[in-house]
Amino acid sequence: MLFVKNYRAGSAEVDMLLYSGIGYSTDPESGLLSGTSGEAFANELNYLANNSGVKRIRLRINSPGGLVLDGLAILAAMIQLNQGEKIAVDTFVDGIAGSMAGIIAAAGKRRYAMDYARLMIHAPSGGDDETLNQLSGILANVLNLQVNDPDLKDIFKSGADRWYTAKEAKARGYIDEIVKTGRAPLEIKNGSQHNILSVAASAVGLYEKIQRENMETAQIRAALKIGETDDVAAAIAGLTAKAALSDALKAEVATLKTGVATAHVDAAILAGKFAKENRETLIAQASKDPESFITMAASMTVVAARVPIAGAAGGALVGYAVDDFGVVRGPGLPDAGMTFRQLDKVEMSAKIKATAPDVWSKAYKIQYPESK
Repeated sequence: MLFVKNYRAGSAEVDMLLYSGIGYSTDPESGLLSGTSGEAFANELNYLANNSGVKRIRLRINSPGGLVLDGLAILAAMIQLNQGEKIAVDTFVDGIAGSMAGIIAAAGKRRYAMDYARLMIHAPSGGDDETLNQLSGILANVLNLQVNDPDLKDIFKSGADRWYTAKEAKARGYIDEIVKTGRAPLEIKNGSQHNILSVAASAVGLYEKIQRENMETAQIRAALKIGETDDVAAAIAGLTAKAALSDALKAEVATLKTGVATAHVDAAILAGKFAKENRETLIAQASKDPESFITMAASMTVVAARVPIAGAAGGALVGYAVDDFGVVRGPGLPDAGMTFRQLDKVEMSAKIKATAPDVWSKAYKIQYPESK
């Protein structure tokens, strides 16, 4: 599973991570594809509810938001499950819940936020007026059933970003409970408080994710430049505190991200998930968007062999494979894979049918189970 991080047979509770942009996007400079597919995320929610015996899903959020249509797919699955009695989908804002991610956060059965967290709501953008009006109406109606924000109508009329601290979000009904971590917001008078706290929340979230993936402690300490007896969490919290005091924060955070990104990429290459010749490109991607890279690398399995090619130290990925969710991986596809419907959109379906008919057939049947 791509987004479930601690599932074991018989588990009553699991975590699902929404730790990247909602919907796929392509970096204009590198051409790398990143983000979370709403369809794939909704599929995993429904699979857990109907096949796993899980009773509670903790949906953990650290996302700037993204595409409304992908977000609505996740939202619809959550609402449907929370209306039943088989399973509860609770939400936790671990850092930022912006835009569509903020609306998803408010839709949990029980809703939590870290004391340093931020939630942001605004009207949709990037389309014609009629479409935007319709989408705004949908999102406003969803929120109106969940929150008691007196400014809700103004938010969707003005188009301006409306940021809330955890305390403000609770007062307006976006969350139910604040998780005390000892990292409560600082009173920052110089610079952008929201921007600085966004970096701080990402740093804390990055540490927690590294711990969950069991990365070597020595690599973490090397990236943070601390000794064996120093507290890792305290070191990251120290970077957060410097946000109000030092103009060198960006440089320190960049160094931290690069060090941790390099360690993650090297570990993934060693595990056979990526080719060695792509190391520098992968480090650049992981440094720029560590949350997406960590989620992607953690979810990957070695689904095809790597064979030696002259001049290529790491070999090349050959062959296609499909998992039980209908996600196809292989040459020419993003590392996170694509569903059958997505393959059709980029005109890759015919190629895979010709070269790997068994893979094509299984992906088709999972996507369209009503077909014979």
